[in-house]
Amino acid sequence: METTLLVNPKVFGLEENKALELTSGLTTVLTERETLKNAYLDVIDLEVSEENLPTFKELRLKIVKNRTQGIEKWHKTSKEFFLTGGRFVDAIKNKEVSENDRMEANLLEKEKHFENLEKERLNKIHLYRVGCLLPFNYEIGNVDFSGMDENMFNAILLGAETNHKNKIASEKLAEEQRLEALRLEAEEREKQKAELERLKIENEAKDKAAKLAKESADKELAELKAKADLEAKKQAEILAKQKAESDKLAAELKAKADAELKEKQRIEAEIKAKELADKKAAKAPDKQKLSQWIDSFVFPHCLPLESKEANEVAKLIIEKRNAFNKWANEQIKTL
Repeated sequence: METTLLVNPKVFGLEENKALELTSGLTTVLTERETLKNAYLDVIDLEVSEENLPTFKELRLKIVKNRTQGIEKWHKTSKEFFLTGGRFVDAIKNKEVSENDRMEANLLEKEKHFENLEKERLNKIHLYRVGCLLPFNYEIGNVDFSGMDENMFNAILLGAETNHKNKIASEKLAEEQRLEALRLEAEEREKQKAELERLKIENEAKDKAAKLAKESADKELAELKAKADLEAKKQAEILAKQKAESDKLAAELKAKADAELKEKQRIEAEIKAKELADKKAAKAPDKQKLSQWIDSFVFPHCLPLESKEANEVAKLIIEKRNAFNKWANEQIKTL
């Protein structure tokens, strides 16, 4: 079979003779494909039956082999061998493979006819059963009901229906209980309202009586307070007069006592000063003796010592002696 170029090589910058050279490897593949194509035309119109399924499958696999082991293999080899014509052979491959794909798809459809019918039948069963369960709010999830035994599905359906009815009954009972609770609550509110109204009237009456009693008591208290204030004023005047007289007498007595105390203190101070002066005069020789004695506590200013520590101790002793002399002289001054 002579190779016919279905794609114009000049579009890819190739001469026709070079393009023919590139596609020469397809001759055998395409010749085989022509035979398969004629077989396809004979088989594609056959009745879809169990007997013809192997025929559809056998021819489809041959076409697949022609594509994968023929066209695609040529494509890979030619492209690797002659990279410059890669895009050209891609176009040839796409064109030729599409024909194989078409025949393969049609044959696969024939081959899978009964399988697809079975899938469709099972899908209808699944959808029907799902439709039966949905009114009862059954959780479908990913369960496939198509292949389920009829008894098993009926048991699930019955369980779903029973659960749904029980749920409705439970919700109805809960609603009735809720409404009854609301009714009782409303009655209780009415009772509380009536009781509050009664208490309000009773409290208003009590408040009115209490107000009248308070006004009477306030009036009586005001009268008593006026009398008490008048009496208190009289007593305050009497007490003020008595206090003024008492304060005057106390002031006179205090002035007299202060004068006497002042004179007594003056006399005592003169006596004490005289005694102190006499005492100091009598003790003057002793003070002299003590001062001379303290002054005799003299240490040499220079004492030859070797170590630093010994010199530090000597310095501390002198400081303590000076402090003692100062303290002793202050004691002598007190004599």
